[in-house]
Amino acid sequence: MRRGSWPLQELIDGAKRTAPAAKGSPAIDEAPLNRVNLLMLSEGYQASEEAKFEADVARALEGFLSIEPYRSYRAFLTIESYFVASAESGADHPGCFATDPEAPLEVDTAFDATFCTAGVDRLLTVNETAVAQAAAEAPFFWDRVVDVVNASRSGGSGGVFPVISTHPLSPELLIHEWGHSFSLLTDEYETTAQVFPCSDEDLSLPPCEPNATDVVDRDRIKWRNWIEPTTAIPTPPTFGNRDLVGLFEGARYRSRGMYRPVNQCAMRALGQEFCPICAETYVATLY
Repeated sequence: MRRGSWPLQELIDGAKRTAPAAKGSPAIDEAPLNRVNLLMLSEGYQASEEAKFEADVARALEGFLSIEPYRSYRAFLTIESYFVASAESGADHPGCFATDPEAPLEVDTAFDATFCTAGVDRLLTVNETAVAQAAAEAPFFWDRVVDVVNASRSGGSGGVFPVISTHPLSPELLIHEWGHSFSLLTDEYETTAQVFPCSDEDLSLPPCEPNATDVVDRDRIKWRNWIEPTTAIPTPPTFGNRDLVGLFEGARYRSRGMYRPVNQCAMRALGQEFCPICAETYVATLY
């Protein structure tokens, strides 16, 4: 969810060009140009909580790097953490539908982290302009930034800068949100969320993300090489089809007319593995 009207990509590119390189840092010594350089940035941590931030980052990364294909391609990432102190701890809790026991709560933090963005209870976002400006001061070259918010409530978001809270499910949140931000994958679940239309049939619309399609012709499905000739198209979400790549209806916030590659995937539900199509997309994006 973008906030504000700054030219974010220009700001990010400029920050990456001007970020200082400290002597002895990976920016000089580890040839970062052939790696994806990931910066983990703090939000909602007071100056006395830097050790907690480092522990939260370590826990999130341990789970994040335990899943394929992130585990096998760990060597393609350089990861650094960068601490920015906030005046107060936590994040804003405006409250949505009376489901947040901490609401109403407003705190003074570096990047204005808030739950309830766009009226969605667990959609946790930050001020992306402020994040880009702070990241420009980091003594590391970086390609992507993940903002770790010191909030125990489950929440996160994708977008230019993925955001995760410190809830016990934060590793799963990071796995999912990195799928959005780095691999440009879409959500595969059905909700009432509003999203720009896409189509792999209608050329007047943008094509759909790698893990969603509205094409039902077997010979034109973009992941057709993964589908066995005996697999039914569309594919029923039965127990017997749980491990198959096929064409399962329901994706991209729609229950009808949009399809996903497998019945369950990390882009559909937390705690799941990535399907072959999402994993392949990640590797292709790395290269």
